[in-house]
Amino acid sequence: MGDKETLVDSQLLGRIALNELERQLRLESASDTDDPVGTFFGGGLPPIEVYRAEFDVDTEPEFNPDTLSKEFRSRFDEIVGLKKERMRQALESGIDDNREPLDEVRRSWFQTEVDEFCEDDYPDEIPESISEAQCNVFGHICPVFFAAESFTETSDARRRGRYIPFKTKVRIVRRDNYTCQHCGKHLNDGEVEFDHIIPVSKGGSSEEHNLRLTCFDCNRDKSADVEI
Repeated sequence: MGDKETLVDSQLLGRIALNELERQLRLESASDTDDPVGTFFGGGLPPIEVYRAEFDVDTEPEFNPDTLSKEFRSRFDEIVGLKKERMRQALESGIDDNREPLDEVRRSWFQTEVDEFCEDDYPDEIPESISEAQCNVFGHICPVFFAAESFTETSDARRRGRYIPFKTKVRIVRRDNYTCQHCGKHLNDGEVEFDHIIPVSKGGSSEEHNLRLTCFDCNRDKSADVEI
């Protein structure tokens, strides 16, 4: 949705302003602590391969600004006015300028990044563990790779990760139509095998999106390679 539509959508504009108000309050609260970055972000994120973001598909209830206290309502209305003015300027100039003064939290964050910079974290060449996960056609990294289990999992956890529930197997067989997804061979019930697209040894999960049907020969030929 563009600026023009947002200007006339009071609910969307209200939620944008509310998010901005909450961000400002968190910045103010964090700036008064000894660890503004940690306070603002609530601690660091886990490694990307084990990171899980919440996904809520429920529809949010309609927002009513009248529920805000007098103090917050005043700040809310000010933010709404500033957002509207910025959008009008963007529509007139064709440039949406989101620049703002550097707050204390981001200043501390940037300084920490500079102080703790490690050249080894930025190699000249892409590590093999990453390049193996690239799409064979387009070269991008499959999202499944980043949503998979940690590379540092234990052998016990890895064995548990190989377990495929019966219902999942049935769905995969039906989805892939009893056909090996490598060679195209039609398979009987006793011939079906389940291939992890991203191998368990490289962090792949046994969820449906990381599994496909193969025949015995193709599954053995693949080994531990990542094939997207």
